[in-house]
Amino acid sequence: MVLFDLPRELEPDPEYVDEIAVDLACRGERVRLTRPEFVEAVRRLTRGGESTRQVAERLRVEAWVIERVRRALRQARAAASATDEVA
Repeated sequence: MVLFDLPRELEPDPEYVDEIAVDLACRGERVRLTRPEFVEAVRRLTRGGESTRQVAERLRVEAWVIERVRRALRQARAAASATDEVA
């Protein structure tokens, strides 16, 4: 049955961020996150001033994982600001 002219099979958006899942993870609850959701959780927690160790404990992962995500976030910000300067 197809309602409202929606396709029979929906393709999930790989960049979709479930805000509720991120909020729960940031509160320390055990939640399975996609990669974009995990990155968003790290971004929020580090923006709040938490250390790498604190973020790792909150998200229940090893600290090296958080360091890798933080490095990627810094690189993304640098690339974005370089693009803004060119435009």
